[in-house]
Formats: sequence, C-alpha cells, structure tokens
Amino acid sequence: MIPEPSCTSNALPAITTRQYLLLGSCILVVAGSFFLFELPSSAAIFIKDHFSLNSAQYALMHTVLAVMGSFGPSVLGLMSVKYGLGTVFMGSAIACALSQVLLYVSAAIPSPSYALFLVGRGLFGAVVDVLFSFSEATILTSFSGGRQAAAYSCSVFVSRMASCASYTLIPGVAADMGLLGTLLVTMVVSGGVLLFTATTVKLRQDPAPHTPNKAADPHSHDFHETVVQRLKGTNRVVSDRLTQMEEGDGCLCLSGPVSLVVSRECSDDMGLDHLIKTGCNVSQEASLHDEPTETADDMPSTDNPVVQDLPIADTLSAPSASAPESDQSLLATLLDTGLYDWLTILVAGSTYCSLFLFTYFFPLQIANLKGYDAEEASFSMYVIFLVNAVVSPAVLNYISLRLSRGPPWKILAVAMGFFVVTFAPDMAMMWLDTCSHSTVTLLLALKGVSYTAPTACLVYMQTMTSGPRLAFQISTSYSLLNLIVVVVGSVLGGRIDSSPYVFSAALLLTDIAAVASAVPLLVRDIRLTKMIASRPDHKDIA
Repeated sequence: MIPEPSCTSNALPAITTRQYLLLGSCILVVAGSFFLFELPSSAAIFIKDHFSLNSAQYALMHTVLAVMGSFGPSVLGLMSVKYGLGTVFMGSAIACALSQVLLYVSAAIPSPSYALFLVGRGLFGAVVDVLFSFSEATILTSFSGGRQAAAYSCSVFVSRMASCASYTLIPGVAADMGLLGTLLVTMVVSGGVLLFTATTVKLRQDPAPHTPNKAADPHSHDFHETVVQRLKGTNRVVSDRLTQMEEGDGCLCLSGPVSLVVSRECSDDMGLDHLIKTGCNVSQEASLHDEPTETADDMPSTDNPVVQDLPIADTLSAPSASAPESDQSLLATLLDTGLYDWLTILVAGSTYCSLFLFTYFFPLQIANLKGYDAEEASFSMYVIFLVNAVVSPAVLNYISLRLSRGPPWKILAVAMGFFVVTFAPDMAMMWLDTCSHSTVTLLLALKGVSYTAPTACLVYMQTMTSGPRLAFQISTSYSLLNLIVVVVGSVLGGRIDSSPYVFSAALLLTDIAAVASAVPLLVRDIRLTKMIASRPDHKDIA
C-alpha cells in the first residue's frame, strides 16, 4: 500500500528556484509583448488614415479579426495543458513580434495591396486578442477543463460575428444607426441566451421541489458520500485510493486539468467546494445516492477511454450509467451531458466580450463623431478606472454569489440593468447634437458604472465554473493591482492619455496584473503535478 499524503501543505514538494524563475520569465515575456504592441499604435492609425477604406472593407476587416482572434484563447489553453505554460508564453510573444514586423512592413510600403494590409492587420489584431484573453482561458482550462475553455472561445466568436453582421447589413459603419444596430443585435443574442441559461440554472439547482435532498447539500455527509461514489466509478486506481483514504483517514490529491481533493478532514482547506462547483450535477448526485454505483471490481481493468480523453471535470459531468431512464427528463439528460457548463460559459463569455467591446470603444467613437477631444474628460476617465479597479470586483463578486441562488428573472433583470447603464450615456451623446464639454464629461463619468458590467460577467463566470473562493481571490488580485495601475499612471503622467509611453506603461501594469493573478494557481498545479509524478502509478491517475 502506497502511503497517502497528509492534508497539510508540508506534504507537497517545495517549488524550486528554477520553477520560480520560469514563472517570472513567462510574466515578463507576456507583459513585454503587450508593451511592444501598444507603443506602435500610431502605426495602425497611420494605416487607417493612409488608406481610405469604405464600410464594406471595414466590415471585412472586422470579420477577419473575429475569425482569427476568437478561437485563440482555447487553442492556447489546450496547448498549455499539453506543452506547458512556458512554451505557450514564448510562442505567443514570438507571434506578437512577428505580427508587429508585418504591420510595420505593410505601413512602410508606399502603395501596398489591400490584401497585404488586411493580412497584417488581421494577424496583429488576432495576436493582441489572444494575449488579452489568455489569462481567462488559462484559468478556465486549468480548473474547468478544455471543453469549457473551447465553449468560452466559441461564445466570443458568436458575439463578434453578430457585431460583424450588423456592420455589414446596416449601412454606415460609423453612422448612428450602425452603432445602434450593433448594440441591438448583441443585446438580443446575449439576452436570449442569458434568459435560457438562467432558467437552466434554476432547474438544475432545484431538481426536486418540496422534497428534501440531503445529497444536494454540500455540507451534509450524504453529499460527501455521493461525491466519493461518483469518483469511485471513474477507474480502478481512483477507486483503490478512495478506499485507502476511507480506511486510513488520508487525503487524496489528483492532478490534471482540474486538481481535486476529496476528504472530510481536509475539505475546507483543500477545496471540496471547488470540486462541487466544477464537476458535479445535482441530478447526478440524487440518482447516485438512490442507486448503487458499480464497484471497482465490476469495472473493466483495461484502459478507460473516458478517463483518457476527458479531464476529470468532464468525466464527472458525463451521464451516469446507474441513473434510471424513467427518472431522466430531456432537460436532465442534456444537463448530464454537460450542456449546463456550455451554456454558462456561453452567456458569460459572450456578454463579457460584447460589453467590453462597446464600453471600451464607444466613448472614443462618440467623442470623435461629436468633435470633442477625449483628453478633456481625463478626470472622468480616472473615475472610470478607479471604479473598475477597486469597487466593482468586490461588489460584483457578492452580487454573483447571490444571483447564483436566485430566481432567473433576477439574474436577467440585473444583466439588462447593466446593459441600460452601459449604453445610456452613449445613446445620449449620439442623439444630442449640441453637447457641452461638461455634458460629455458627465456622461463619460456615468460610464464608470458601465465598466463594472464586463467585470460582473467575468466574476459570474469564474464563480460558476471555479467556485466562490477562487473567484474572490482572482477579483481581489485584479482590484489591488489595477489600483496600482491608476496610482502609477497618475504619478508619472498626470493624465493617463497625455503620453503614449505613460499609457503603455499603465497597460503594461494591467497585463502584469492579469497574468500575476494566475500565478498562485500555476504554483499549486506545479506542486501537485510534481507530487503525482513521483508515484509509480501516476500515468493512471493524471
């Protein structure tokens, strides 16, 4: 019998200096690549001014960006699992540098073809897009499996294609109706999916109304037993280790796309709540509690394709063979196949990306249409950054925890409220022909609230996929490090947009914050992986 590790952190191997240097190098490489792409932003403006592109050409360019940039996060996330984070970080930095070279070449040629410009701009935008979404994709892949990360990227693609379709179908890419059409298309798509997902969440959390279900209570003994029984059905090695754990009161640690720890003694410290959030369906738990699961002796001793091809979270969300078909409704069957995970990531990802697109670019576009200089609203921009950096993550983390247990109409109402608050200042600036500078400043200040909408969707997504504890850690790291960005930008430049170097430095710190938020997760994954790799049967577990 192989001795089981204890639940304390002392049982895990220490991180070596070389591994810390590798993590630090990855952060510097990614942050440096962001810094390189932000400085030559004037080159992109030069290309835009040098070539007179009509609405159709702009629509084509946006389509290319959507196709090339949407699936990058899931590709990088899956590659990071197979080839290591360091390799993927370096590859991303090299690709970013190559896209910069191509962009400069296309801008330097006196009369380049439109195809060369389109390819250069598309590659540039794709790499930028991939790097921006890399931290979220890494978190999703590491804690929720490759399938959820792929669904997140698909939602990004769907959202951007909706925007591109509105650009193409509605005449005038910079006209009021073009912007309004894009807004309406995105709201309809995201709102419809959100309503269906919210209803699904409610049905999934209350599978049997008016019937007490102890197996659905995460704090009950029955719930722990059903989780253990579910894990026992994965393969023989897991079943044997769970038996040893129960006999010796040890702690079982599994390493893979999801790091799982199951034990009554160490559930609070090592993350039984995380296992509950990522892998278990309530309908499965109820059926498993009522029906006995196949024991390890009944399982075939040969290779299990389910365990080999799917991460642990996906294995847990697979249909239960022991559940009686008569008790399985169509909706429950779809939920058991992982539809809930897909829809949760779909609505959160599409809403997050859509709101980020509009809240980030709409103020500048409206200011340009009205002939106002964005620098005149520098104070309100500081208000926006401050609200987004300090207030929104903590507040929205609390809201998302409350909404996850609330009725669907509350979730939909809050989401639509974010939409209204987000786009009301933009619509007012578009429709008011004579706006004073103070009015524009006030409207941009109101948009400080709108910057909480993307954060709300991101925190909600992290809460539903990775659990409240991890979501709180991530949002807290964003709050503290983004506050540093605001302070440094204020001290260095006085105005965050007064110099491209100051603006690039602020974005550099933001990128470091985004990558650094995942460092504790990477450190823990390295320690667990090293511990599992030291066992003779690690190939059967990982």
